[in-house]
Amino acid sequence: MAQTKETFLIKGQEVASTLEPAIIEAFRIRSMMLMPIMRRRKIIAALRFVNSQVSKGFTDLQVDFAAKLAASLSLALENARLYGMEHHIAETLQETLLITPQELPGISFGHLYHSATEAARIGGDFYDIFEIDDERIGIVIGDVSGKGVSAASLTVIVENTIKAFAHQGYPPADVLERTNTVIMRAAGDRFVTVFFGILEVDTGRLSYCSGGHPPALIRRSDGTIDYLEHPSPLIGAFPWLEFTGDETRLEPGDVLVLYTDGAIESRRADGEFFGRRRLAEALRHTHPARDLPRHIFETINAFTGGTLNDDMALLAISLKRD
Repeated sequence: MAQTKETFLIKGQEVASTLEPAIIEAFRIRSMMLMPIMRRRKIIAALRFVNSQVSKGFTDLQVDFAAKLAASLSLALENARLYGMEHHIAETLQETLLITPQELPGISFGHLYHSATEAARIGGDFYDIFEIDDERIGIVIGDVSGKGVSAASLTVIVENTIKAFAHQGYPPADVLERTNTVIMRAAGDRFVTVFFGILEVDTGRLSYCSGGHPPALIRRSDGTIDYLEHPSPLIGAFPWLEFTGDETRLEPGDVLVLYTDGAIESRRADGEFFGRRRLAEALRHTHPARDLPRHIFETINAFTGGTLNDDMALLAISLKRD
């Protein structure tokens, strides 16, 4: 069978001359069929069928069934191998996308990514913080529709396109509008929600644009919560819509909180969503920016009883106090 890669039949007197007597007796072998399982024209395993009653061999119907079963197993094993490769590639891409600097001048920050299930570790959520120049910090959080390699690869394009236009000096709305033009040619039927902001560290001025993304929040130093409600279109959905920006100011003691929809759309067994109101309540605790994402996640996890419905990303930023 190894040489011919074809079905191998042993029947009648061939059984006694091929197999050990103890094996024949233990399995009551009267005839036997070996069916190769192939991958890339190589035998990686074999199915063995034993007939304990008939020494004449197997019927054509039985041989046909065995051949189809072996072919199905071969296909399943190859698909599993390919899925494993794809999963590894996508996981590597996403891990790369979630790498942030250890620290940046003038700000403190914390971040967290959590997948809904181990099987769905590869989602489209991403975030980044990067220096544009000595005075300005770029802040990105987004969610690409879908999962796997295609979502991760589109995320790479989105994130790097935003960075490229930001370094050219465009304001956030123009950055996302130009990014939308690029993504329209690469996204296919996918779309992206994304928040992009530019924080001036010395002044606390935050200019931003939110392309279809859930509104960011600011926990003010007095405990009040502001929502940055100024939506623009999704990225990659429509080529002709205008993106508009807005601005606010971070004061010492304020914390900017960004999140993906998995945070507010996490729900309990009875179907009730965590929602924006509970998210705002979770912010009222005076955790510093570096600890706040973990606190929010633990609050959501307790609310859902440990069952998450979607991936989530959390990012919190504040100005360093002198």
